[in-house]
Amino acid sequence: MGGFLPKEDTTNKVQADITAGGNTTHLAAKGFGTSFSRYVMTLIDSSVVSVSASDSVGSLYINLYNILAPGTYNFGLNPGRGKEVKATYYKSQGPGIPIAYLNDSTITSGTINITTFTDRKIEGTFSVTCRNGTQSVVITNAVFKGNF
Repeated sequence: MGGFLPKEDTTNKVQADITAGGNTTHLAAKGFGTSFSRYVMTLIDSSVVSVSASDSVGSLYINLYNILAPGTYNFGLNPGRGKEVKATYYKSQGPGIPIAYLNDSTITSGTINITTFTDRKIEGTFSVTCRNGTQSVVITNAVFKGNF
């Protein structure tokens, strides 16, 4: 017997310009190339929203901790209990292990503007710089829209 396949939500999308080493590529993912999830832990009054996208260019992960409303937030720590935004970008290097770049949580490395945030969907824009030692990846013109 066949297994259950979820229906692809083609309205989910993530797009961004990725600049590394002076070269700019475009990440464009939609439908099954994206993932949007929201976890609320009421016992400890905590929440996590995760946005991820993958294509042949690389993979991008955004995590929002205790961010519960539309607004503009810094990547890194934000005012308020446990409010933090993290970004990780995995650059494809062909076969083998990709290179991971992360934003530094101790400094402001970009902003995310959440224009819509409900219990069913999230959308907005962002730009962030992620680092791996002395190398960096600059993510600009990023747009995300997804349903939980």
